Amino acid sequence: MGAPIINISFIEKAKTIFGRAERGIVGLILKDNVTGSNPQKFTVQLTDEIPEYLSDFNKEQIKLALMGNVTAPKKVVCFVMNVAAPNDEDEPSLTEEYKKARAWVRETKIHYLACPTVEVDGQLPDMISFIKEEINVNKNKIMGVFPFASSEDCDGIIGCEFTAYTTGETHTQTSGVYTAEEYCSRIAGFIAGTPFTQSITYGTLNDLSNCNRLTVAEQDEAVDAGKLVLMHDGEKVKIVRGVNTFKSTTKTKSISFKKIKIVNIMNLIYDDLVKTIRDEYIGKFNNDYDDKCILVTAINAYFMNLITQSIITSGECQIDLEAQRNYLRMAGEDVTEMTDKEILKANTGSIVYLTGKVGIPDAIEDVEFPIYL
Repeated sequence: MGAPIINISFIEKAKTIFGRAERGIVGLILKDNVTGSNPQKFTVQLTDEIPEYLSDFNKEQIKLALMGNVTAPKKVVCFVMNVAAPNDEDEPSLTEEYKKARAWVRETKIHYLACPTVEVDGQLPDMISFIKEEINVNKNKIMGVFPFASSEDCDGIIGCEFTAYTTGETHTQTSGVYTAEEYCSRIAGFIAGTPFTQSITYGTLNDLSNCNRLTVAEQDEAVDAGKLVLMHDGEKVKIVRGVNTFKSTTKTKSISFKKIKIVNIMNLIYDDLVKTIRDEYIGKFNNDYDDKCILVTAINAYFMNLITQSIITSGECQIDLEAQRNYLRMAGEDVTEMTDKEILKANTGSIVYLTGKVGIPDAIEDVEFPIYL
C-alpha cells in the first residue's frame, strides 16, 4: 500500500522543518597548512571541536559562523585548502586547491557557503560562476555569501559590502576591524540560525561595536543595488535589509526573489519535494491516474503542514490539465472530443505533469504609520 508511505514521508518532512530551518548548514572554505594527520575535511558543531592545527584566523572564522542568530547553525562543515610553506618545493597550486574545494561543495550538503580569502586570492569570479552553475544547472539550492558581489544579479548570491568593528579582542588580523570578506562567515551563520518565520532585516550583530556609516539615502541605494550592508542605530549594529544580489525582475520572477527569507523558503520546499518524490515515488508506482492522485494528495498534505506552521500562507498542487492535453496532442491524439476527466486519466508515459501555487509571506520590514493631530 503506497499511499500512506508517501503521505507520511511528506508530513514528516513538514513536521521537521523548524528543526532544520532554524539550524541550517554553513560551509566554509579555509586556507591553511595541512600536514601529517591533520584532516582536510571536518564538521564542527561546538567551538571546542575546532581542530587545534588551524591558524588563529581560521579558528576565528569558524567561531564567527557558529554564533548564529536565534539559534546556532546546525553545523559548520569545512574544507581546508592545503597551502604549504612558501619555500616548500611541493607547495600545492592555489588554483588546484580551489578546484578541490568546489568538488567538495558538490558532494556536501551546504545551505550557505563562505570563503574568507576568496577575494584576496583572486578566486571570487570563479567561485561566483561555480555557485551559479550549481543553482542553474545542477539544481543545488545553495547560497554563496561573498564580498563585493552585488553586480551578479542572482538570488543565490549574497553580496556583503561593509567594514565592521568588533567589540572584543578576538580578531586576529587587523586590530578588531573586519573586512566584508572576513565577516561573510558571520553573515552565513547568522542566516543559518534564523527561522523561516523571520528575516534577517534589522538583525542585531552583538559582536560588533561599529560599522562604516551610510546615510539613509546611501542605504536605500545600496539595498536597491543588491548589497547587504550594515547600519548603526545609535546603540547597536544591524543588518539594513536581508537581500541577495537579484535585481532584474521579470513577469515570472518578481521583486520577492530579492528577499533572502523568501528564497530560503522556496529552496526548502524545492529540496523537500524533489528528495521525497525521488526517494519515495519514482520507480515505485505506476504512472496512472490513481497513483498520480496519491502523489498530489501527499504534496497537498505537506503544504497544509507548512500552512499550520505559518511558513507559507497557501499551497495547492494538482495534475496539470493543459500540460497533459499538450502531451497527448504532440503524441498524435485527437483531444478535441476528449473531456477534461479523460485527459486527466490519459496515459502520459513516464512523465507526471503537476502544477501548483504557493503563497510565501514576507516578514514585517516596513511600517507605514501616519499620525494625525
